[in-house]
Amino acid sequence: MLPKWRNGEYQSQPTFTLESLSESYYLSADRLCQAAARQQETPQQLTTRLQSDQKRQAAVRQQETLQQRTTRRQADQQRQAAARQQETPQQQEIRMNAWQRKLLLGKSQWTNSAFSYQPSLDYSEDKSIPIGPITDKICSYCNAMKYSG
Repeated sequence: MLPKWRNGEYQSQPTFTLESLSESYYLSADRLCQAAARQQETPQQLTTRLQSDQKRQAAVRQQETLQQRTTRRQADQQRQAAARQQETPQQQEIRMNAWQRKLLLGKSQWTNSAFSYQPSLDYSEDKSIPIGPITDKICSYCNAMKYSG
C-alpha cells in the first residue's frame, strides 16, 4: 500500500474508511476519464499539460522541508523496490533493455560526430544538441561564423 500524504507528512500506515473506499471508486473512474481525454490530446495540448505539471511539481518540491524530501525519497525507494520484487524476469529484461537503450542513444549517437560530420543529417532538430542560430560573431582564428549555443 502506498503511503498517504496528510498534514504535511507522509503516513506509512494506511487508514481505510467507508468514505475512503468510495473515494477510491470515484478516483478509479476519474483515472479512466483522464486516460480517455489524454488519448484525444493534440501534441500542443500534451506539451502544455506537461509543462504545467512540471511547474506545479517544481513549486511543490521547492516548498518541501528537508525532512519531507527525505521521507518522500525513502517512500519512492520503497515503492520502487516493491515494484521490482513483483516483476517477472521478462519484465525485468524489458526494463533493463529500455534503460540500456536510453543510455546508449543519449551518449553514443553523437559521440565524436564532429569528426565525421554528415551534411544530410539535420543536427539542429535533435533537442539534445544545443545549437542556436548562427550569430554575427566570427572566429578570430579561422573566420568561421559562430553559433549562439
